[in-house]
Order: sequence, then structure tokens, then C-alpha cells
Amino acid sequence: MLTPAQIPEVTSFFHADSGTWTYLVADPESGKALVIDPVLDFDAKSGRTSTASVQAVFDAITNRELRLRWILETHAHADHLSAGAWLRAKVAGARLGIGEGICEVQKTFGAIFNLGKGFRVDGSQFDHLFQDGESLMLGTIKGEVIATPGHTNDSVSYLIGDALF
Repeated sequence: MLTPAQIPEVTSFFHADSGTWTYLVADPESGKALVIDPVLDFDAKSGRTSTASVQAVFDAITNRELRLRWILETHAHADHLSAGAWLRAKVAGARLGIGEGICEVQKTFGAIFNLGKGFRVDGSQFDHLFQDGESLMLGTIKGEVIATPGHTNDSVSYLIGDALF
């Protein structure tokens, strides 16, 4: 049984254009936070991207004076573009992580889309590749990575305190 200090505060952000949820998860005791599946806006007609959606997440982090430690992806996304790299560039010390299965996904899609030798298929675009069962700490709250392969081999779920993403 978890104590109240081990239960994270969760703020949800819905991206209507892609039907995607982004989560800001915070440890109220330490002020440390992580973001799960940040969305980069994409307008298919113009081919342009914007950061309006992820800016709202960043503003929530700033307004609450949280310290962002992790940006976590649950899988390689086909339903939206990730704003993980943008958010990592905005916050010194924040790390970008995904399941280790991303390497296999990159190899598969690299070949399908003929991305060539310049496209690295080793997961090096991320700071950390999580293994099934690996733990991470969000301040005083323990997290666990759970492999949940679905439509891609890299799919993981994150159990942070009492919340499963």
C-alpha cells in the first residue's frame, strides 16, 4: 500500500487533432516531474509543425515551479509527432527515454522508408533505453517500466506510484 507521499500528481493534456494524451506527472514532495508522450503539432495541409500543445505543458511546469527530470515516450508514434526533443532542449538536465525495442522499430521503418545510412537505428536519439522491469525514481516516488508490446515492439507502460501510463 502506498503512502500519500508516494502518490504522484497527474495533469492530463488532450491533443484533439491526434486524439493523443500527454501527461505531466509530479512528485509534490520534491517538485520533480516527468512528461509522458509530449505532442508536436502538425498541420498536414501546410506540412508545418508548431509547439503550441507542448508549450502548454512547459508553461504548467514553469508555473508550478517543477523540475523536469524525464521525458518519456511509450512507443514510436504513428498517430502524432513527438515534441520530446523540443522539450528536452528547453529544460537543462531533462532526459529523453523510451523502451529498448525502439532499435528494432527503427531498423524496420528505416528499411521500409529507405532512410539510408545516415539514419541511426541504435536508439541514440534518446538518452536512455529502458528495459522491462527497470526502475526509475521521480523524487520520492518509485516508477517501473513494463514492456507492453503492441502495435510496435518498443511499447512500454510506466507505473509511477499508483498511476499506470
